[in-house]
Amino acid sequence: MNPYFQALLNRLLDQYNEHWPIFLEKDIPFTAAASERVDVVLDTVDYDVILVGASVNFSNSNVLCRISDTAKQYFFNQNFMPITSLAGVSSQVSPVLPLPAPYKLDRQSRVQIEFQNSAGSPSAATSKIVLHGIRVRNV
Repeated sequence: MNPYFQALLNRLLDQYNEHWPIFLEKDIPFTAAASERVDVVLDTVDYDVILVGASVNFSNSNVLCRISDTAKQYFFNQNFMPITSLAGVSSQVSPVLPLPAPYKLDRQSRVQIEFQNSAGSPSAATSKIVLHGIRVRNV
């Protein structure tokens, strides 16, 4: 793992005394139409979460995405990027692709991901994304 990533993650974790793994999972409602755009809004989190990675269950690198934190109005990327730049593929040896840096998602926040399906070979309706994180709190 990248030493910068680990140092930043440790600094975030040091602020809390309880940590649990959490998986924010959501179906991507593609209809297998070419160049289709869909918005996926993950459920609101009732606790602070440190996002560390992502994975999808399809390997179509022509699917594009744009991700944002709705509470902070923060966009991870302004332009669409290939899904394989954000998420690993669940059928690969290392299915979770780490984020460039850990991201703290505050309580009552939601992640919104806008997807654009491939024009040439669209992905099917059974697509899914999983954000991997650490649920944190102080007791």
